[in-house]
Amino acid sequence: MVSIFSRLAFAAAALVSFAGASLADDNYSCKKEVGVTGNGAFTEDGAKKKAILAWRNAVIAESGIYYGEPATANEGLGVAVERCARSSIGLAICQARGRPCVAVITGADVECTRDDSKECDPKAKWIQGQLDKQGYDVGRIDGNIGRKSEKAIEAYKKKTGIPDDADIQKVIDSLKGKK
Repeated sequence: MVSIFSRLAFAAAALVSFAGASLADDNYSCKKEVGVTGNGAFTEDGAKKKAILAWRNAVIAESGIYYGEPATANEGLGVAVERCARSSIGLAICQARGRPCVAVITGADVECTRDDSKECDPKAKWIQGQLDKQGYDVGRIDGNIGRKSEKAIEAYKKKTGIPDDADIQKVIDSLKGKK
């Protein structure tokens, strides 16, 4: 029986693999620029993190779509954090701006909507859709790698000869038809 810790480790490794997956071959589909001011923090680094979080929340609120990670904003350049200053009580406050983007994997946009998981990742959703089309039971196609998606990925790796310890980019390349 697979322990909860091994499932969590797999999910964490998959998310790290998604975040580190090469986007060089991918194009981006972007929405209009979003600019926000984050909440105050004691340090400038903390204020920058809060500004990026505020940007992400504004993207969800404005468009109803979680449109990729802050790292994919501005065609992969990331969210720009600018104009950091101190408030009258000494807290650091920064502004963040960027165009929310999603990497286009197959020539068609894969979006996360408000019906998807809060942790939705467009690449995870694309993988779930591709595996579902091939008859694998991925559970709900919501962009979150859960237990059923994990088992479907493991079964796909086994069927296609992809090593168990291979990163998720090998699965994406295989689903795209690349060797």
